[in-house]
Amino acid sequence: MKRVALMVGILIPMWFGLAALGAETNVAGELKFDSGTNGTVGVGVAAEKSLDAFNHAFYSHHFSKGYFRHSTINSRPADFWKFAEEIDMVDDAQEHYPSSAHEKQIARLIKGFEKTYGTIWTNNPFNDDIVWMCIASLRAYQLTGQEQYRDMGRTNFDLCFARAWDTNFLGGGLFWKVDNKTKNSCVNGPAAIAACLLWRIYGDTSYSNKAALMMDWEKSVLSNGRGKIFDNINTNGHIGRFSFTYNEGTYIGACNLLGRVDDAKAAADFTRERLCTNSPAGRILPPYNHMGDLAGFNGIFIRWMTHFMVDQHLSGEYLDWLRSNAQAAWAVRRPDNISWGQWLTPTPSNKTELESWGCSDTVVILQVVP
Repeated sequence: MKRVALMVGILIPMWFGLAALGAETNVAGELKFDSGTNGTVGVGVAAEKSLDAFNHAFYSHHFSKGYFRHSTINSRPADFWKFAEEIDMVDDAQEHYPSSAHEKQIARLIKGFEKTYGTIWTNNPFNDDIVWMCIASLRAYQLTGQEQYRDMGRTNFDLCFARAWDTNFLGGGLFWKVDNKTKNSCVNGPAAIAACLLWRIYGDTSYSNKAALMMDWEKSVLSNGRGKIFDNINTNGHIGRFSFTYNEGTYIGACNLLGRVDDAKAAADFTRERLCTNSPAGRILPPYNHMGDLAGFNGIFIRWMTHFMVDQHLSGEYLDWLRSNAQAAWAVRRPDNISWGQWLTPTPSNKTELESWGCSDTVVILQVVP
């Protein structure tokens, strides 16, 4: 899944300044899912401090435009899809802990994204990149009411679906890239989520129909039918049968939005029992490499898994598991509250390069897990 970044060698845009939000650096205490007493830290406080620390390390803005830096030592903006997902991370903060500061940051980040990548994204050959930003834009509209986010999400989804959907090879599914060589879960699952969001926003059942078609195809071709989601199929017929948490997460998210509870539950159970590491801290999501595309996969899983749990009233089944991951993420933070995605290993010191994408998992889980 390693991909060449679309912005290799690009210089930091001159319109971006280096201003950043502040963060406290002397928090102590075990994470507790209450208000936090007797030396513990309540999850709401941890959520705020985690995002503040992330902003301090990675966020730059100048007037109305902002972006997250690629890493602690590289000041160029995050790559297209990572930028989109980091906007969605702030969407999470606004959904669960709404504030004018979060809303302003969403606005700045979307302006920054538009300045870097434009408002029409079909020059990007990766179809999944486009739908990740469609999701971030549509959720931003739901949270802020800004119609330009909705319109941008719809326009780009329609353009992407028109070029990527194909029925000649295996009867359906979206191609991953414009070279039309593979069909991947990483585009079909997110695109189904985006289509469901459009259906809910506009009441247009053509979008729910598209979502259903994508998920029917993904379950039939890119899963074992029992919750394991395969990565891709090549047009030569070869199936990449490895499973990643983000593909499990978007499958869960789309199935939840379509009311396919049993399918979502099968993927949730597979992730917990087969992809997680069994440890004294609980069943902890896998420790992907802290650099590159895989680094932020667990945040995507957690976002949609939590939505499923809450929407379907399944806290008794899954909440302890998700909370154990949140507690593990908080426990491995540095003194400045930055935490990477390997939640059974302490986050390295300031001498190690950390990518913003690889530190987003912890911010997401602390925002979304109740």
